[in-house]
Amino acid sequence: MSTLSITNITINKFSAVDSKELKNIVDLMIKYGIKNPLNLLPQTPWYEVSFRLNNTYTGFANGIRRILLEEIPTKCLDFDYNNHYETDDEFILIDKIQKDINLLPINQDIDDNKFDNYSIDLHVYNDTNEIVEIKAYDIRITNKSKNKINRDNSGKVLHDIKQKNELYSYRRMSYEKNNQIINEDPILINKLIPDSNITITSLRPGKYIIIKNISIIEGLCKDNAAKFSLLNEVKYKPIVKSIFNSFNNEGTRSIEQNPTTFDISFTTASNISVNNVINKLCNVLKNKLLITKEKIENYNNLENKLSYYSANNLEVSFKDNMFVYKIHGEYLTISKMLAQRCYLLDKNISFCVSTVDRFDNEIAIIKLKHPDPNKLLIASCEECIKDVEKLRKSLVK
Repeated sequence: MSTLSITNITINKFSAVDSKELKNIVDLMIKYGIKNPLNLLPQTPWYEVSFRLNNTYTGFANGIRRILLEEIPTKCLDFDYNNHYETDDEFILIDKIQKDINLLPINQDIDDNKFDNYSIDLHVYNDTNEIVEIKAYDIRITNKSKNKINRDNSGKVLHDIKQKNELYSYRRMSYEKNNQIINEDPILINKLIPDSNITITSLRPGKYIIIKNISIIEGLCKDNAAKFSLLNEVKYKPIVKSIFNSFNNEGTRSIEQNPTTFDISFTTASNISVNNVINKLCNVLKNKLLITKEKIENYNNLENKLSYYSANNLEVSFKDNMFVYKIHGEYLTISKMLAQRCYLLDKNISFCVSTVDRFDNEIAIIKLKHPDPNKLLIASCEECIKDVEKLRKSLVK
């Protein structure tokens, strides 16, 4: 197999504020009395990254796509709507506002320890005569000892902003910092949510909304896409010589294609640097390969290989002259990558296929018929790890 190479690397920085195409629109908005219309747009730049993988194979390229899409640990905001949510606006749907807060792109590099002494909350009272939009910048970060909601003796939230000043009015919170809210830390909210003018929900006149104890949690997109979406867009394109045309029966059918070149691209959401995306991608994939390699090595080091082995989330069985490896906790990413690499390392292999136990659990399966399948799988892991590090070295600047 030829050596992997990474070419056509492009990293473009974009900013809505600096867009020349918007100048005419902005001038028109100013003409009709809209002040500072650029403030309605994202203020933080985002990046579009693209690169080409040469001399590789579908399992490796598609593994990179899957990691970028759903297997990089991602932070998001969340709250318990059973205990920490309250509003008198019956038109606000709780599941909708929770998903919108989950999807706010937050700084993935921020130190969670900075928030140990602070509380993240959303307390807004609409004291206008119009429906107003609640933005991400309406979320406040305050010292926990000062964060209280004023209520009367019956428990009802007090709306007198001028008297109590604990619920923020929409306009006062957005444009005015008075002496009553000096415990708020605006620097932290700007660091936490880079584009803080994203709309969360709408609030009717005279209504309030309270969301207390918003927390920063971390998870994987494959487990809950609505919470842990890291990137705006991921693209994957195999480069093939000819595409089959069903009208004239010309070209090569997809089942007969064996692409070795792939274009991959992604767009950030202003929440993470390009270097950190690549490092996280490589760390996740390399860790998966190292753990899988260690499991197989432990089995290979046994003096007496049994017809059935189960330990450390690895099952190995031998039947009909075929070894079946079940790797618990992994899915198509690892099984496809390693099985196809086994074939490329030894094209005289009798049988090699990858699958999953079921599509609703995470048990990757590799079936091999080979004189020394353990050695072949270990070599496959090692070669994939080399390619991962080559990818990191090429893209991290």
